[in-house]
Amino acid sequence: MNILMLVSSLDCGGVQTHVVALARELFRRGNSVTVISSGGRMAGELSEMGVKHLFAPIDKKDPVSLYKSRMVITETVKRGSPDVIHAHSRIAALLAEGVAKSYGIPFTVTVHARFKADGIYGRLSRWGDASIAVSEDLCQYLSVNYGICPENVRVIPNGIDTERFRYKERKIRDGCTITFVSRLDKDCSEGAFLLCRIADRIKNEFPNVSVRICGGGECLSELKVLASDKPYIRFLGDVENMPFVLSDTDIFVGVSRAAMEAMSTGALVVLCGNEGYGGAITKVSELMGAAFSNFCCRGCEKMNEETLFEDIRKCLRLTHEERVKIGRELSLYVEKNYSVQGMAKSTEGVYGELFRNDGNKSGLAVLCGYYGFGNMGDNALLRSALKLVGERYPRMEILALTKCPKRDEKTFFVRCANRFSPFAVISAIRRADILIFGGGTLLQDRTSLRSLLYYSAIIHTARFFGGRVELFGNGLGEARGPVGKKLISSCLGACDRIGLRDGHSYRTAMSMIEEDKCDRLILEDDLAVTLQLPRRERLEYLKHLFEVDESSAPLGYFTVAVNGSCDDRTMSTMEDNIKKLISLGQIPLYISMFESEDGAESRRLARLLGGKVAYGISERDALGLIGGSTQVLSMRFHALVFAKMTKRPFLGYGGDPKIETFCRENGGVYIKNVY
Repeated sequence: MNILMLVSSLDCGGVQTHVVALARELFRRGNSVTVISSGGRMAGELSEMGVKHLFAPIDKKDPVSLYKSRMVITETVKRGSPDVIHAHSRIAALLAEGVAKSYGIPFTVTVHARFKADGIYGRLSRWGDASIAVSEDLCQYLSVNYGICPENVRVIPNGIDTERFRYKERKIRDGCTITFVSRLDKDCSEGAFLLCRIADRIKNEFPNVSVRICGGGECLSELKVLASDKPYIRFLGDVENMPFVLSDTDIFVGVSRAAMEAMSTGALVVLCGNEGYGGAITKVSELMGAAFSNFCCRGCEKMNEETLFEDIRKCLRLTHEERVKIGRELSLYVEKNYSVQGMAKSTEGVYGELFRNDGNKSGLAVLCGYYGFGNMGDNALLRSALKLVGERYPRMEILALTKCPKRDEKTFFVRCANRFSPFAVISAIRRADILIFGGGTLLQDRTSLRSLLYYSAIIHTARFFGGRVELFGNGLGEARGPVGKKLISSCLGACDRIGLRDGHSYRTAMSMIEEDKCDRLILEDDLAVTLQLPRRERLEYLKHLFEVDESSAPLGYFTVAVNGSCDDRTMSTMEDNIKKLISLGQIPLYISMFESEDGAESRRLARLLGGKVAYGISERDALGLIGGSTQVLSMRFHALVFAKMTKRPFLGYGGDPKIETFCRENGGVYIKNVY
């Protein structure tokens, strides 16, 4: 592929090292790579490898510099016709978006840290057609603060060039070297200040210790003043040959990519940074929690002099054999989980997802459902329907009728039309070869007769224009009156395929359609059963985030999905059941399947009864969390479907017939409304 990368600068820093390592490895793998930046000492490394580098003042925010950068990017795109543009900073992403849209080029952004989300910063942030995060907590940050669906964020951890940062077994020697590596600016130098303050205490107890501080920045002069009476502390500035420095380090103090590079060489590591303190790593098992934040310790306790001193002291008291053993284990851990080859391969996978050449499409399939309202169950149905239609009708273009077309196009990567616009709906159906009702209980008048009239009009409009009509995994509600019954019967009679998700719906349909059309009836699973579980790392992170992992909930947790509009008696019954399970030592985890309706009630229950509330999650995340629970208490239909999919015991609540039917047909317990 022909890849264009954008980054603010190529001076010393974790982001810059990431870009250089990724560009180098992508080039090794046979790709053509061009990097545009404001330059820096690492630009020469790219040129030596054959990666083309172009200058643009992307590190500056004034209008003139932004214009110049935009022109450089545009000219590069015109000349080079890249297959994908990959930005690595906020300004770079903002500049790239317009160019990518103008020339129809796929566009992705890697998130390396928590970008500010308030005010103008949030409005100027761009995340591309798909986003890449270097850690699980940044994926969650994008979801909570920018509303990006976790399904559309690929987590690709930093990759370390283990050939450059090669393991070196430390020999027995008189001295011991402690090294701190980071930019020495206010936002990332606190660890260096702490190390300087406790250096005398360390030196008094371990006389052969020396300290090296690597990096440059606005705080360098202040640090030198602080260490002016400590000749055993040396400042190396921006280091050209970092592999040599780290391979000669016994104990590394710092965070992020530099810590991973130190581990790769076999150094002991004390995770210590401005965002939090992770402490001394003496076992590989201690790294899982640190990996969730790219080894930056976000969410950990704040560092202080005493804890840093005690952890360095603990490392210095280890025997030589113990240090070598730990160092080798850390090096193997990085080689196995964080290689630059793995990072480049995964990044190529994202490029491949974006740069799809589907060829010429023939025909149009229009998907209809309760899409775009933020209901996790319906989101799952849309994802599954897109997959199913793509498999059954691979040459057809797909269009979905949703509430929020612009948002949903970015979320589901499908063309959308506004389901509330008569012009848009009729225009789509008029061109459609096939209309598909993709899941849900759409043909019913329990919600309202108006809803049934809407879906009935869509079906008959499709038939009027000569299109096929198919139902995939639908539920069928009983009509409350003769008008509703007649409408449902008419809709079923107009369908060429009637896929129903439960026996009750199947029998109801049998009684409503003519005998010669019964062969159109198909009993099949709910579409959501094709949903895949989240990645293991994602699920472990969520359990850690919501404090329902083994350490926080040793007796397990159970999941609760409420309906914010349920009656008081049903809610009271559910509360009693929640209290019983809490008394057994289990923790409730509340999952709002429909946040706008259920969120407030979930948080009220958590305040009243205790437990945790899941937030910023996708439907796949909900499936994984339900699968990890001991049982499910739900007023929402698809939480019960997820329970069945993951073989969890479940209790259904409320007066909704589809919940009662599902529980009775699938081995769940149904707790009926008490009126």
